[in-house]
Amino acid sequence: GFADGAVYVTGKDKVVYALNLTTGSLIWQHRLATGSNGDVAGTALIGNRLYLASDTGVYALGAGSGAQVWNVLPQSTFYGSPVLAGPGGQRVLIIGDTAGNLYALNLSTGATLWTQKPSNEGFWGSAAVSQGGFYIAGLDGHLRSYAPLSSGG
Repeated sequence: GFADGAVYVTGKDKVVYALNLTTGSLIWQHRLATGSNGDVAGTALIGNRLYLASDTGVYALGAGSGAQVWNVLPQSTFYGSPVLAGPGGQRVLIIGDTAGNLYALNLSTGATLWTQKPSNEGFWGSAAVSQGGFYIAGLDGHLRSYAPLSSGG
């Protein structure tokens, strides 16, 4: 959305900042809901939307304006960054919370498409994506892999 580019960061002050990459000047800022912990997760830029996680849920913001599009799962704490996974046309936002829940969210609405609780130890890191599937490690020391269904079902 910006000719010279932008960088998006979430500060410990619970504010998301968009900064001009060339000048460093502030483009916009968006204050997140106040939670009990500082925010440590990174952001994912997909098209004209910025997706980020917090101790007050998962957010989608307009990349050009910082306007909030949606905020879901406000009672959950997320330390890992959201990632995009899935085959073309069926892409979803993947994120795990500190309670061990794994979520696939609709990019447009934030609606939960599926959820699993594969770990009681929680997820504090981000998933890694490869060939439409993803891998995520829990604090229990297990690496989990999720692959898209083949066209045959």
